[in-house]
Amino acid sequence: MILLSCSNCSYNGLQYGSIGLSVGYCVQHLVVLRCADETTCPRHLRKDLDAESREQEQVQHRKNFTHDVVQFIASEQPAEAPDAIDHDPSPLEEDLVGEAVTNWGFLGTNGTKIASLAQLHSIPGVRAELAMLSLGRAYVRTCLRNKGPWTSGFHIFWWTRRRLWEDPRIQVTDLRYQRSAVSMRRQFELATWSILMLRLQLISDVARVAPETDDLSALSDVQERAAEAVQTPDPASLAAWLQSEGNALLAKAMPYERYRAMRASLHKEEAEDADDG
Repeated sequence: MILLSCSNCSYNGLQYGSIGLSVGYCVQHLVVLRCADETTCPRHLRKDLDAESREQEQVQHRKNFTHDVVQFIASEQPAEAPDAIDHDPSPLEEDLVGEAVTNWGFLGTNGTKIASLAQLHSIPGVRAELAMLSLGRAYVRTCLRNKGPWTSGFHIFWWTRRRLWEDPRIQVTDLRYQRSAVSMRRQFELATWSILMLRLQLISDVARVAPETDDLSALSDVQERAAEAVQTPDPASLAAWLQSEGNALLAKAMPYERYRAMRASLHKEEAEDADDG
């Protein structure tokens, strides 16, 4: 995985490491990414880092790539259509996940991004989860920067919490790389590890925006705790930690009774907003 590339950007929900389609899609520039491992842009938002490190990295990235266009990492020259980018996403709409990602923010009565995330949540398979987690992290960040309520990411948090230690069940058809420097078994293990950690990154992102007085804020470093406990990229050990210690941490920070109360409150607020509109 090339860390500075579009394939490792949260705004591209179709690819991460060896998982995904052969092409990506940028929801910022609204283009198909035909060689996402080779391109980047100043808006680059790394998937593999926690929220604080990601922001620091983006500041530096903007200094190195100053033109707000998709560009090649090596030459810093704009990526040109149709060989590097494509402005027509319609072929992606033949794929359920591709269709949901290219329609980012245009679903539902008011065309909300949470409606797009809900659609991705309802689609089975690891590629849909990857898109939901990637774009979900970008969504939480945007809500915070726009001074929205910290509860904006509440639904995504709970969807992720429910499947926290479940095996993402990666299939060979989910892999965009058929050639790798490691065995296929190890490739599957690393891909599984990436998805499990991405779940924790989403949990951490929502916890970071919660008030310090809220129990949920205690989960702001949950991905770091998991990595320290497991140490090596072993998905079986990580899943075991998530099911025991990780689950206990989340149950304390967000017990089911509190979730139900918050869900009812948020539903009431959303209904009142709709009536006002």
